[in-house]
Amino acid sequence: LALFLVSLSILTFNFVKVWGNSVSFWSDVIEHYPESKVPHNNRGYMYNEYKQYDLAINDFNKGISLDSGYGRLYLNRGLSYQMQHRNDLALKDYSKSISLDSTEPQTYLNRGSLYTDVYGKFDSVIQDFKHALLLDPNSLFAINNLGIAYYKKGNFDDALLPFNKSLDRNPSDGNIY
Repeated sequence: LALFLVSLSILTFNFVKVWGNSVSFWSDVIEHYPESKVPHNNRGYMYNEYKQYDLAINDFNKGISLDSGYGRLYLNRGLSYQMQHRNDLALKDYSKSISLDSTEPQTYLNRGSLYTDVYGKFDSVIQDFKHALLLDPNSLFAINNLGIAYYKKGNFDDALLPFNKSLDRNPSDGNIY
């Protein structure tokens, strides 16, 4: 029993290094499965969380080289580009992600935000946020930003509907008022 417990302790000690943080975990998975796109995507996502965008982009590029049809890689790389203010590349990646997987509301939200904040293309913004709401009708982010897009476009009456809907769901949010 003592030998068994010592063996488990040694194994646990070795796995703590791998499980120490998400980057080390996904690095270990990549070491064992280098031709899998998912661990490259997931480690890149974690690099984004740590604001290490160049490392993230490297992982997404590797994942894309393994499977260029996996839309999430383009979504996440687009976010890296957007955080680096490389907006044209971000927009291109979000659009590519949508062409590969039109069921992911986050891609429409990210692209819509880019259209709002950088390009001022409010018709495109409205279209993206409406599509995101079709996919996720409870997204307060999409509801609020749809109202903002209508407001910035000058369609004040149209802006009231999403703002009122948002207030119905979250009446204590002073930002909506």
